Amino acid sequence: MTKLMVLTAVVSFAFDQISKLYVVFWLDLINLQEIDVFAPFLNFRMAWNYGVNFGLFSGQSEVQRTALILIALGISAGVAIWAVRQGRGRLTPVAAGGLNWGALGKAPKRVVSGAGAGV
Repeated sequence: MTKLMVLTAVVSFAFDQISKLYVVFWLDLINLQEIDVFAPFLNFRMAWNYGVNFGLFSGQSEVQRTALILIALGISAGVAIWAVRQGRGRLTPVAAGGLNWGALGKAPKRVVSGAGAGV
């Protein structure tokens, strides 16, 4: 079960990071700031979120950035422990892997730039 959870998290994390790098740098969203892919249904807009959802807690201090990274790591550890102890069935490790990817997905951007870039 833990192998499937880790595999799901790693594959989801890698896809997320590669697709964001592709859109931001290869499609040049970082300079264009917006790309209408299939307007009005699919639009990419460059945004930098220094807080959490909707910019909450966006004080931009080093302590806050470290705290957000540690919270993401704590959430991931808690989900992994829960899945190993309580998980039953094939969907539990996949769901836990997806949650862990979601919790950790912004951590590399926070380490590098202090913000979770949004596309």
